[in-house]
Amino acid sequence: AIGAAGAAGIHFAARFEKDLETIVTLVGVNQQKVNEWREDILALAPAVGVGPDALAKAMFAITSGGIRGAEALQILANSGKASAIGLGETVDIGRVVTQILLAYGPATISAERATELMVGTVRAGNLATTELAGSLGRVIPIAATLGVKFEDVGAFIAAYTRVGGDAAEATTALRGMLNMLINTSKQGAESLQAVGLSAAGLRDEIQTKGLVPTLLHIVTAFKGNEEAL
Repeated sequence: AIGAAGAAGIHFAARFEKDLETIVTLVGVNQQKVNEWREDILALAPAVGVGPDALAKAMFAITSGGIRGAEALQILANSGKASAIGLGETVDIGRVVTQILLAYGPATISAERATELMVGTVRAGNLATTELAGSLGRVIPIAATLGVKFEDVGAFIAAYTRVGGDAAEATTALRGMLNMLINTSKQGAESLQAVGLSAAGLRDEIQTKGLVPTLLHIVTAFKGNEEAL
């Protein structure tokens, strides 16, 4: 039994070192910085209840997005805590939080807040973290550009998946609507004008009132004319 435990320990230690090495070879972070992270990750693992190997894999995902330093460690710590309470794999959570921060910027949203909102989206909706990680990148860049808060993006995805859709369908639908407000066709502009709306006005409304009130305004304005809508 002692021998088996020792062999397992060596195996996991080797995987941990290999995962750290990929941060150097594939991401391009210098060896000295990765050596510092090694100690940070080993100290973090028992604190958050997630193994060093899982944390190293998550750090690879985080740094692949271009995030470095204290911010990367903050994302890693929050991702580990979320994973420890059953919200998915640390690497998936880290990837989602990184996508959010890259789109919105650290001045707009913190790693801790982004993790809270991601966890809230998964809990409120009918989806897994892996689904969110695989589809969120389709919509958050355009959402951030239009000033749609991530709270609203998460609420939309959660609600959409609660009524039968999946995360990919939710993000595709939301991206299509937001893209229409940026690149409005002639027909789309005429349809909006016919009910007293405009793409520019709706863009302003999203920023001042939020996504959901704006969506409800659009639906109400068309008064059941689904073809025009």
